[in-house]
Amino acid sequence: MNRKNDLQIDVGILTTLELWPNRNIEYSEKFLDEYQNSIKKHLKKVCENVWIKNVQVEVNMTPKMHGYWKSCDAHTMQHQSCNLGIPSMQLELPMHVRQKFNVSEAFRSKFLQALVNIYNESVAKFWIKSKIRDNIFINEE
Repeated sequence: MNRKNDLQIDVGILTTLELWPNRNIEYSEKFLDEYQNSIKKHLKKVCENVWIKNVQVEVNMTPKMHGYWKSCDAHTMQHQSCNLGIPSMQLELPMHVRQKFNVSEAFRSKFLQALVNIYNESVAKFWIKSKIRDNIFINEE
């Protein structure tokens, strides 16, 4: 892939989409819809007027690097989080996008605020309703 001409922010949530329905988690279908829609809405809004070297930054919700390798013993951090019942996503950012974060406080702030909004609109709302949080082992030593 030529990342000089491809400035897509890859959003990998396939692990969440594949594993959550199998866990019989209460509210999972509604959560998955809200989660995907929230990600699309907020990240696309951040990128809608961002151009780097005459190429628009875009959001790809179905990337090849999605964080779910079911036929392999390796588990990404996203996969491990899902196994614990914690919603997650994997973001792949092209180098030019990361460089823009370094020089544009406005872009960086909008992107970070988008992540907070996604969390508040979907994950936090789901977590409050969920019984999963009671079943996660936390070592407090």
